[in-house]
Amino acid sequence: MDKDARVGRKSKTHSFYGYKAEICQTTDGSLITSVTVDPGSYVDGSNFKDHLEEALKAGLTVTGVYGDKAYFRPDILNLIKAKGIF
Repeated sequence: MDKDARVGRKSKTHSFYGYKAEICQTTDGSLITSVTVDPGSYVDGSNFKDHLEEALKAGLTVTGVYGDKAYFRPDILNLIKAKGIF
């Protein structure tokens, strides 16, 4: 039994035990800019600020952000707006 793994949810009816990986990449998929791995109970998008900062620190010009509904939250949207990304 993995002591660091946690139960996560894929939907209202489907759960899993393990980890979640969050990957940030360029829109054409040619470059992965950052990766985080967290227990399955991790709330999607919680590391968004770190991923964005890594991309900017690497000198990438970020002109847009794409993600599923987990990223459509005020904290993330406000950060995108504050950085001038549209």
